[in-house]
Amino acid sequence: MSEEFHKVISKRSLGDPIIYRSKLISLDHKNLNGKIENLSSNATSIIHFENNQTFHKAKEYLGTEEIMIFTGCPMIEYGAFDPKAGDIYFLDLHNG
Repeated sequence: MSEEFHKVISKRSLGDPIIYRSKLISLDHKNLNGKIENLSSNATSIIHFENNQTFHKAKEYLGTEEIMIFTGCPMIEYGAFDPKAGDIYFLDLHNG
């Protein structure tokens, strides 16, 4: 288990994986996160990446109109999560 993953889990927990349809709005390489428009809720969410490898998988969608379909886990803080605009932990691009 990586150090970054441990940092996230020690502060928060993750919900069950969900397939998200989104548009990538911004990325912050230094903090390994970004913002997406969740096309299911029409809300903006923060997306977190474990490492450079997962960050770069999403990078190709930045600045395009292409829909990014990915598997991610909602972040749960204090036993609750916001299904409309809560933070999401990116796992991988969805294959279909």
